[in-house]
Amino acid sequence: MARIKLTAGRIADFKCDASKPQSFLWDSEAPGLSVRVTRDRVDHEGKPREGAKSYIFQGRLAGEVIRVTIGDVRSWSIDQARSEARSMHMLLDQNIDPRQEKADKLAAIEVKRADTLRADLTVGEAWSAYIAARTPKWGSRHLLNHQNLAKAGGEKRKRGRRPGESEITVSGPIYSLLSFRLADLDAKAAQKWLEPEAAHAPTQAAQAFRALRAFLSWCGSRDEYKGLVHVDACDRRLGRETLPKQKPKTDSLQREQLPGWFAEVGKIGNPVISAYLQTLLLIGSRREELATLRWEDIDFRWGSITIHDKVEGKRHAVNPFAATGAEIAINRFVGRCGTNFTFLSSGLGRNAPEPTLT
Repeated sequence: MARIKLTAGRIADFKCDASKPQSFLWDSEAPGLSVRVTRDRVDHEGKPREGAKSYIFQGRLAGEVIRVTIGDVRSWSIDQARSEARSMHMLLDQNIDPRQEKADKLAAIEVKRADTLRADLTVGEAWSAYIAARTPKWGSRHLLNHQNLAKAGGEKRKRGRRPGESEITVSGPIYSLLSFRLADLDAKAAQKWLEPEAAHAPTQAAQAFRALRAFLSWCGSRDEYKGLVHVDACDRRLGRETLPKQKPKTDSLQREQLPGWFAEVGKIGNPVISAYLQTLLLIGSRREELATLRWEDIDFRWGSITIHDKVEGKRHAVNPFAATGAEIAINRFVGRCGTNFTFLSSGLGRNAPEPTLT
């Protein structure tokens, strides 16, 4: 094959042989260096396009012809292409495949880039992945609790406020951690976060601490987070020393108080709330589970209720009517029509969101 000294003019004037898919212009200065040009083509819009020109290196390794693309002629100068071709020729002299050498360099760059991205990974990014992975295994209420723990806040409240509450929602306790790098969330950072949270709202802080601890444990089981996450950042010692000790509840309803309780609840002017509270006590379900009860979940014939449990999924409360008299409470409810929800919120056309009288 003929060789000539490559110049900018010769490269610009070089065209592909119309009878071939590609043509080569070999350099006389650097062994194995050539300019390859492909045949002119027509793009998808029907417009003619010149063939691509690039520097390539060709040589022999163990009797096999190998060819490596150096780069586009618009990106590489002639001197740079010659230097790269000579480097590849030196590799061949050492029985090293320049294709593998190039692949190894690219792989090293990719690993470095991935390590940089991993190191900069935030708690928020990992938290989003955690929520997405666990959503199929959680009930709707459990999912909502986790979403609320990390909510941004700053929105106007859509429902009633408790005394002293602002009209604007506040951020969840975990929200302040979302901008942290995952690698920076260690025991010291967790303690600095938990102490003011526990002083301000101990019950919510305890819930957030347990959720964060489960999240870190999940991260520790995932290959993409290993080496970054501090699984022990929320250890039991931190919770024991920072969170207030749980006290046994003393506000339970005693047997002797039941007649008075039913008498007073029966006087509530709102029949939805009255029936709701009585049924809640009689069958022992969670508040949110009973609030979403539908008429189709109640079997009056066999005396059973299907409860949509937030943990176990669907479960049946067998014979609650005959055993507890919940049927009386439900039958007193006068608003059955117009919706499928058993405990209808007046004027809203949906289930009652809160068992309040206001």
